[in-house]
Amino acid sequence: MAQLKHLARSTVLRNACIFFAFVVLSGCRDSSSRDISDAPFVQVMYEGQPLGDVQVRLHQVRGGPVIAQAVSGQDGNAYFWQIPSPEPSNYYVTVESLSDGSWSLTPEACQKISENISLKALESSPSQQLGIPDGAVIAISSPKRR
Repeated sequence: MAQLKHLARSTVLRNACIFFAFVVLSGCRDSSSRDISDAPFVQVMYEGQPLGDVQVRLHQVRGGPVIAQAVSGQDGNAYFWQIPSPEPSNYYVTVESLSDGSWSLTPEACQKISENISLKALESSPSQQLGIPDGAVIAISSPKRR
């Protein structure tokens, strides 16, 4: 009887160790290693160059809630890993600069984009460009140190 209890405990312990190892190994995958070739994206462009650190938000109706969002990388591409299903036929766009503090998008440019720019459904057009109007990026001067 004692051997049976010992065997049951060792089986439980072994199964617990296997389960724990599975959880640890499956949870340790690097989420940044997603295959970007599968994700639709919007390339943010300013004066013919890609612009990084811009948060692109998509809305089904102008001024409505955000239904998808992404931040552009240094290549200007904002990858949308999650898009709504069913997807609307077009999106209204809002943008915000998330730069390191050396530049910003003017409020006027952000307003102009939200009023005038829409994008097609990402499923039917998985790579699109979003042009930021000329003069929309301004340098932010840092305060002088004394």
